[in-house]
Amino acid sequence: MASSATSRVNQRPELRLARLFGNSDLSGTLTSLAQGLGVQLKVLDHEDKPVLALGRETSGKNTPQQVVRVPVEVMDFRAGLVELSDGVLHGADELERFAEAVAGILRERLYLEYEIANIADELGEKYEEINLLYQLSESLGAVFDPQKVCQIALREAVQALRVRRASVMVYDKKVGKLRIFAAVGIPEEVVQEVEVAPGEGISGYVFENGEPLLVEDVDSCAFVDRAQGDNDGRDYETGSFVSVPMLCSPMRVKDERLGVMNLADKVDGKPFTSGDLKLLTAIASVTAISLYNSFLVQEVRENERLRKELEIANTIQTSLLPKRVPQIPGLDLAAVYRVAKKVGGDYYDFYTDETQLLSLVVADVSGHNIGAALMMVEARSVIRSEMSRWRDPAEILHGTNSLIYEDLEGGQLFVSAFCARLDPGSWLMEYANAGHCQPVWVDGKSGEIRRLDADGMLLGIWPEVAFEKRTIELKEGDVVFIFTDGASEARSPSGEQFSEERLAEIVAAH
Repeated sequence: MASSATSRVNQRPELRLARLFGNSDLSGTLTSLAQGLGVQLKVLDHEDKPVLALGRETSGKNTPQQVVRVPVEVMDFRAGLVELSDGVLHGADELERFAEAVAGILRERLYLEYEIANIADELGEKYEEINLLYQLSESLGAVFDPQKVCQIALREAVQALRVRRASVMVYDKKVGKLRIFAAVGIPEEVVQEVEVAPGEGISGYVFENGEPLLVEDVDSCAFVDRAQGDNDGRDYETGSFVSVPMLCSPMRVKDERLGVMNLADKVDGKPFTSGDLKLLTAIASVTAISLYNSFLVQEVRENERLRKELEIANTIQTSLLPKRVPQIPGLDLAAVYRVAKKVGGDYYDFYTDETQLLSLVVADVSGHNIGAALMMVEARSVIRSEMSRWRDPAEILHGTNSLIYEDLEGGQLFVSAFCARLDPGSWLMEYANAGHCQPVWVDGKSGEIRRLDADGMLLGIWPEVAFEKRTIELKEGDVVFIFTDGASEARSPSGEQFSEERLAEIVAAH
């Protein structure tokens, strides 16, 4: 008993009765009480050693002694006792009431000391936690690399909660799984290989559910597949790779789920507490904000890089378009090029051979990115080469498709194209169409609107494709309008599509 009491007092020194009598007010109160009652008052500690003795001992063979002892207990712990002794001035019952009163005073003061010490401890812990979070926030303030953010945060969490194994898992939107961005005490091959789907194992459950979790026993986790683990759960391996007991806290900013933090295996072997979980949750919250900011900065930098690349690509693309249109008597020829985005795959070109025959092409590479722009450059080069070899528009498209098919297939792209050849002497125009928008042909006299259709598949779909050639005869006042789908699919602020029909009507009206 004494050994146990001593151990507890050593752990909580505020339970020592001797600490109370450094206060002169209490000592003075008890001295006045002892003198007023004419009794001897002793206070003994948990080891029955006197810490206070007041009053005059009565002596003499004919003076009977009455002694009353009352324990001083605080929360089921015997901190000491009060001893009152007297001659025959007071009865036993009265003396016991006096001893109970003194013991009550000591109990109240001792409990007050205990509460003050607890509050001080809690404030100390809170101060340490606040200081930790402040330091963590300061450390992460200038870090915009997501992996470094996770590494710094994990290091602080491991030191604060004293664990052997830990990890930060971040959700990869491209693969739809959690991946390890930082780890302590986990084999490198596991770090590289582990991917956890939302809802899978403990980490996946916490990520999906959005609430922190203290796992003491795998059997208590209804969401875990028990077939993966052993009976005692200590070495249980979930899809998240960590063993239980463990802590897991989500990292999120508002409704944006970013990942989870996992901690397992406390260095001192003690179980995790709800306080540990609260601290990890606070660390995870600070980490989530920095991680979210780092992703934003990363996105801004990537967008800026792409913007510059697109500007360069657009400059190159625009420079490859004809600087001027051919001047042919009797023919008004005009071209307009506007990009809907920074860069695209639209393209037009003219070619005049030694016989003054005019070849022209309008093409559109699928997509509005750098890949489309690069393919447009290649397609331009190939079509120009084929125009110099062939007069037949169908042959030009056939040869172009054969030469660029493999590149288009590898890049998962395709090209639509309208190719025509005009003889200014006869005003006959031959044309072929590779899946392109059908040009508008307006009769100059009647105003009739026709569409220049011809059978033909998009370039890049099949390696060998035949294209239909058709011929029309142009007359004075006729208009041929060749366009890409960007003109007909343009939308108003309300979302209404312009349409090919409306485009044809406008061409006819002007």
